[in-house]
Amino acid sequence: MNKHDEDINGTFYETLENPHAVKWMNREMIKLLAVIGMFWGTVAGIFWNDTTSLSMWLCRASGYLTPLIMCFFLVEGFYHTRSRKAYLYRIIIITIISQAPYRFLYEEQTNTAGMPGAVLNAMFTVLCCYMILLVKSLRWHPRVRMLAIVSLIVMSSVSEMPIAMPAITMIFDTSYQVYRKSGDRSVLKKTFLYAIAACYFFYVYPQEAAIYGSGMQAALCSAGGLCMLLLAAVTILTFYNGKRLPIWKEFSKWFFYFLYPAHLVLLALIRFFIK
Repeated sequence: MNKHDEDINGTFYETLENPHAVKWMNREMIKLLAVIGMFWGTVAGIFWNDTTSLSMWLCRASGYLTPLIMCFFLVEGFYHTRSRKAYLYRIIIITIISQAPYRFLYEEQTNTAGMPGAVLNAMFTVLCCYMILLVKSLRWHPRVRMLAIVSLIVMSSVSEMPIAMPAITMIFDTSYQVYRKSGDRSVLKKTFLYAIAACYFFYVYPQEAAIYGSGMQAALCSAGGLCMLLLAAVTILTFYNGKRLPIWKEFSKWFFYFLYPAHLVLLALIRFFIK
């Protein structure tokens, strides 16, 4: 094994280590932060139609915490999972389970929680991202690999957070590959700047522009999303200790997968009873 692959606890922690930082957050704590943001982002997309509401703006902004954190841990998990096949099956299962409540929530409206017009849930985008990582790891002809990757990116266009999440995933993956070859830890730190830019220009700003129209108003409203992206990056770079929850490891593995369909079911039930 290359010495640069020997990450603490099987994570990116060693590559992101900062001796002046206070590392007190484990993987599950940061994932929970992403889940909370995802929940309130979905609430804003479903229940708030008042685009001038400060509450809606704050909830929508909190939802932008999710993609950066999700993609970071997806790449980390890809390289350190015991079984990539089992990892893939878990994503497929959650994607299928999530689709029914997702469609119920958005049956009468354009999807304002994801890109307008999305018909598949966010886990399908995660599935496309994971498949991109798989394709990049295979010893296929470069042109065949590129065609497969482009096809997966196009496939993600029918689901939430298209283009942005595949782009962020490839940015994290490419930087990690560079790190493995060069041992330059600063590469991964700089990566967050590229990831933030990709998420902002491919997801945050287009989302706000779809609601407020292009121009200064959309730029101002998307500033909250940019702040959330910066918060996600700072949280990982500054507080992530590279460790998992010391107990209930198998439970926590499935727990965060099922939180996505669970929050959709909960909001679908609320929407059904107040409809």
